[in-house]
Amino acid sequence: MRAGHRNAILIGVVCFAIGNLVTSVLKDLSVIAFVYGGLVGFATNVVCLTAAHMIVLCFEVKYVSLSTGIGLSGIGVGLIVNSPAISWIFAHLGWRQSLRVIAAAYGVMGLLCSYVFYLPPNFKPKDGDESITQNDFKGKDKVSAIKRIKSLVKCPLFWSTQVVFFTCTLVVQFLYISVGNYMRILGANDGQITLTSTLMGVGDLLGRLLMAFATDNICISRTLVYAFNSFFGGMLMLFLLISKSTFVTSLIIAGLSIPRGTVYSMILPVAVELFGKKSAVEAISIAYFVTGFANLAGPLLSDTPFDKSGSYSLTIYISGILFVFAGFLMTCVELTRRRRNHRKAEDKKKSDQNAFKIPSSYLAPNFGNSQKQKSHRNV
Repeated sequence: MRAGHRNAILIGVVCFAIGNLVTSVLKDLSVIAFVYGGLVGFATNVVCLTAAHMIVLCFEVKYVSLSTGIGLSGIGVGLIVNSPAISWIFAHLGWRQSLRVIAAAYGVMGLLCSYVFYLPPNFKPKDGDESITQNDFKGKDKVSAIKRIKSLVKCPLFWSTQVVFFTCTLVVQFLYISVGNYMRILGANDGQITLTSTLMGVGDLLGRLLMAFATDNICISRTLVYAFNSFFGGMLMLFLLISKSTFVTSLIIAGLSIPRGTVYSMILPVAVELFGKKSAVEAISIAYFVTGFANLAGPLLSDTPFDKSGSYSLTIYISGILFVFAGFLMTCVELTRRRRNHRKAEDKKKSDQNAFKIPSSYLAPNFGNSQKQKSHRNV
């Protein structure tokens, strides 16, 4: 954070507002997708990474999950409040004017919130398990971010977690992109779809808070929680496949919002647990880069089978299988991490024993000679 946390937040807010304003005056759909996706996507990642870096600095390791869950719970609150509000704005003002209103509202709120992202000169970061100095957030650390990324790339666990993040993000795109069309096929009207979106916000909020509380207060690793979350999402996907009622489908989709929210909110706690606090920001930076490709590939999974068959059954079936695969792979990551930590503990124990072991020559250097002298005297 060479520019400072507050300046980074301001850059993200300005880019988000400009992206919405420019999009509101464009007419070509391809240009709209490029401008909106580029500016708004860049702004979102800048804000998320800055918030993640603040959490790593200001909270100890055991409170990272809870602080992340509470910090990201604003997304769930925003979904609950904004779903009906944005629907009303779009219905009365149109999409162009609505984007301008969103840009103005986000700009004002972002400018006000940016004043919170400030570290005083005498700030002392929470060390947790590792020693973090002032240089870590001033951009003057002896180990550069490039060297940390190189060390992460060489770790097999790092690539396994990236596969899991990519797979889970790819699956949850169905809930972002095609859930409205899926409910219309089942016969739901606009009011029921808006209600489902609100329930998704409630499930998202509850999922973030419950997972954060569970990982910080129950003796279970964050990586294993992520695996259980993936198994839970796969089970709900299979229930969604056999559901034919609009009401039951709404409840299942609201339940799927729990693993959907956890997919993003648990990236930082998992990165801290696996790679330490000093490399956590670099790890989630790459994770967000990987999930960005998953967001691009999401429409292929959600819409391609529908275009060919006219049904989302194959999409839901594949999504459930991918969720279960991600849970299994993350379980393997957790078992490997425990084996690695056990091996490190054993090696440290052996090195400590060798360090305090006194050679026998120091204990009785002339023991043999003294025995010989005693025997000669007796003779």
